[in-house]
Amino acid sequence: NTNKSFNDIYFKSKDSGIFVGSGGTIFRSTNGGLNWIKSETDISNDLNSISFINNTTGFLFGAGGMILNTTNFGDSWNILPNTTFRNLNSSFFIDAETGWVVGSGNMLMKTTDSGNNWFFIDNHINAIHNLRSVFFLNSFTGFIMGNWNTGFPGSGQLGSSILKTTDGGYNWAF
Repeated sequence: NTNKSFNDIYFKSKDSGIFVGSGGTIFRSTNGGLNWIKSETDISNDLNSISFINNTTGFLFGAGGMILNTTNFGDSWNILPNTTFRNLNSSFFIDAETGWVVGSGNMLMKTTDSGNNWFFIDNHINAIHNLRSVFFLNSFTGFIMGNWNTGFPGSGQLGSSILKTTDGGYNWAF
């Protein structure tokens, strides 16, 4: 038990898994989730999303643009340079090279070099303020969903939408 919120979980096999959460929470299991061991880090940012590109190399994404990577399935984590200070909410890799991450402030980033470099995509979606989830079927066709607000603050005009791309994330349609 803990007083932290849990945000994402990933298992590479029936035995080995990782979950992340608020306040920099990272836990690992090597016995199918029977026991969880806390990873000691100096991270206090909320961690929201886990993506792995193979059995050892993966990424954690979180609040304030936090990106961490591992090359040993979480034995250790490296903090990558910030490319944004927006919250990163969800990530998805279609293969070992190509991945996307979405976040607050209508933020969408993409990598084509296994997460070594991330670049912003101007997605031309002005109505959505907080992108919450991303998923791709292949390197061209994908979906994002998020929350929007078309009214003045406090007007209560909130909603959610799912958008689709067929060009790798450069253009999106409701």
